[in-house]
Amino acid sequence: MRRIHIMGLTILGLLLVGSAGGGAYYWHKRLSPEALDLRGAQLMQNCRRCHSIEAGRGNTGPTLIGIWNRQAGSVEAYERYSPALRASKVVWNAQTLDKWLKDPHGYIPGSQMNNGAIEDDKDRAILIRWLERANTGLLPLESAMGRGDYGYPPAPHTAGHLVPGMGGRLSNEHLPLKDIPPERQVTGVSLCRDTYVVTHGDGKRVQFWESNVRFKTDSSAEGPRPGVPAIMPSSTMGDRVTVIFTNAGEIGRFVQPRCESAPVARAPESALKR
Repeated sequence: MRRIHIMGLTILGLLLVGSAGGGAYYWHKRLSPEALDLRGAQLMQNCRRCHSIEAGRGNTGPTLIGIWNRQAGSVEAYERYSPALRASKVVWNAQTLDKWLKDPHGYIPGSQMNNGAIEDDKDRAILIRWLERANTGLLPLESAMGRGDYGYPPAPHTAGHLVPGMGGRLSNEHLPLKDIPPERQVTGVSLCRDTYVVTHGDGKRVQFWESNVRFKTDSSAEGPRPGVPAIMPSSTMGDRVTVIFTNAGEIGRFVQPRCESAPVARAPESALKR
């Protein structure tokens, strides 16, 4: 019986170690500082889907370098803050980051972080600890520089269908575009520094980081009508889009280098149905 008991404990230990990637294992015992740093770096991989950890480098979201005790919406080199975030006067620290990461849209209504909520209280606390240590020189940023597993499952999308074996990429193939509703039509595209502003057929204007906009043509019978390009999400998070024209000549007529001062909406959500 003793041998069976020992074997059972050994198997349980192996199962706990095997579950380390999912986060549950970390709370079966008190964590060492090194284990907390490791878990924080793993959680940070999810954030790096939209945020860099290099000073001065923004992409979908602003850099997370210098975030500690920084006022929200204040990175001068970043163009795509929502008006709500700029006006919030929130200063990022452990308390405000906890509220933000728990429910971004509830904490700052009108903000435009699409998919950053962390429901697990312990994981949220570990990530915030990592951000504080990384931003105060107590932790090397290289610990979270790898690409990692971002962990976002596919979501229902209007962009077409998931392409098997291609990393969950979405396709616009075989999607009728001639009779799309006004909110999927494009009436203009402007480029200001590193930000595209797309004006939709319903009048809404949405901003995107320049690397997150793809231009395509579709001259087939299923393509858009001449002069009425279509805009479709091209990621499961809604922060990347594809603008589809009838022919290449339309691209130059629609895309204009111009900076616009009027407020724009956040990037579309991925909750739209096929």
